[in-house]
Amino acid sequence: MKKQVNDWLLLAEKDIKVASLIIVQQELTGSVAFHCQQAIEK
Repeated sequence: MKKQVNDWLLLAEKDIKVASLIIVQQELTGSVAFHCQQAIEK
């Protein structure tokens, strides 16, 4: 796999991790949606 592709996949994994950590905080619903959308786009 090309380095650039691998780098994007690592960033997507970080977005998913952030979303999974903050999903328990109801006031951060918008941020959860944002990080999930970012992961999907990557």
